Amino acid sequence: MSRLSDAVETKWSPMRGPGCDPRMWDKGSARFAEHPIPETGTDDFLRLVSKTVRFKGDESVLDVGCGAGQYSIALSHLAGKVLGTDFSESMVAHARMLAEREGAVNASFAKSDWRTQDVSMSDYANGFDVTIAHCTPAIDSADSFRKLVSITRGWGFATFCTRRVDVIDRHLGDFIGKEFRNAHGADLPAYAFQVLWDMGMYPLMHYERDVVTTGRMPSAEALDRVRGMLARSGEDDPDALARRFVDSVSENGEVDSGFRSDFTTVYWDSRSKA
Repeated sequence: MSRLSDAVETKWSPMRGPGCDPRMWDKGSARFAEHPIPETGTDDFLRLVSKTVRFKGDESVLDVGCGAGQYSIALSHLAGKVLGTDFSESMVAHARMLAEREGAVNASFAKSDWRTQDVSMSDYANGFDVTIAHCTPAIDSADSFRKLVSITRGWGFATFCTRRVDVIDRHLGDFIGKEFRNAHGADLPAYAFQVLWDMGMYPLMHYERDVVTTGRMPSAEALDRVRGMLARSGEDDPDALARRFVDSVSENGEVDSGFRSDFTTVYWDSRSKA
């Protein structure tokens, strides 16, 4: 076994923190539901999937960690049926409403925690022609990734945020004189590549650089996030400090929550093995 294979087993383990708590995503679900449905002409990830798969219109698709369902709905226009799953009940509710609004009758959604999902159940047992997992805490370990691979009959796509500069983090660092960095998975694409390689597949990689996301977050939601960051960093009286910071950057009850990211997609054809 290679040193990278060893690292996969020892370092790619289930995440901890607020991002693994569905309640955090429940709180932000309304904001995510406002995001537009992606289109192949403007969305790099959707363009990659559509060009790689070359849909015929009868494929089955699984979208793990689907959020408010935008990619599921976009893919429903290309495939035969799409199942989107997410551990946030509120996200799933928004996804269902969005699908109804868009007339995506072949897209369905289910509340499910992928990390504990039994893929021998009827909805999963036959596998899927295409699977996607786009920037989701559902794929938080080697085991959760292997589970995705195990039910992928054709092409699979797993996207990781490998670099991110966050407005809130930068302003908070300036406010207290300490650098805050979002913990993102720069190593995760290499780990996913190695898992696939060890399974006898030929993984590919695709990069998106400097993707700008604009947005504003309710001050109450920002307060919860900043309070948690300060508590984890060991600051004295994180609640009071968080309130002073949020008050200093709030405008009309909102905080700038934009960020700039790099994304890496690892993708593979399960039918092509050594």
